Amino acid sequence: MKLDHENIDGFIFDFDGTLVDSMDLWVGIDHIYLGRFGLTVPPDLGETICGMSFHEMSRYFKKRFDLPRTPEQIERDWLDLSYDQYMNSVPFKPGAREFLYKLKKKGKKIAIATSNHGGVVKDYFNKYAPDIIDGYCHAGNTSRGKPDPEVFLNAAKKLGLTPSKCIVFEDTYEGLLGAKRAGMRSVAVDDCGDKKFLKRAEELSDIIIKDYGELEI
Repeated sequence: MKLDHENIDGFIFDFDGTLVDSMDLWVGIDHIYLGRFGLTVPPDLGETICGMSFHEMSRYFKKRFDLPRTPEQIERDWLDLSYDQYMNSVPFKPGAREFLYKLKKKGKKIAIATSNHGGVVKDYFNKYAPDIIDGYCHAGNTSRGKPDPEVFLNAAKKLGLTPSKCIVFEDTYEGLLGAKRAGMRSVAVDDCGDKKFLKRAEELSDIIIKDYGELEI
């Protein structure tokens, strides 16, 4: 599958579910964390929090589950539960790391625009793909999470590029919609074969991929 990048200088990637296989990690953490308080994960939780920033999620958990922790404490708890797993157990998605290096060789600029905590993401790349990312943006530094376009616009600014010169890789409807609102092209990454997501992705993205090895550049 050929990706037209003639007028694209910046590649902006979401992290979880887009570049790395970490979504099951977070489902597990939700069960572990709520279980500490004698609670179970409601069926609608994943869809409800999709696209929220780290800060938005902690405040949502605090309010919905009436947790005896401040939002800041909840965020720290999540980081403590997830950090070692990211550093030791979370792999890149098939072909993703190789694709990043191909972009670098072609002189493309690369940024991360994630709802995850910035420190974890930076440490991950410093360990597994050093000197590959030109800019990091996480939704915690914005007023709102995806589908608000702010995190993508901030990423473009960090790369010194206009939105029209950037393309976004995302695995959620909220992310793809945010990219469109930012005036950027997008590639949808099929993380779990969800039919509802794939139908929406067809309307918002240039192409849909399952494996980065499918892409020619």
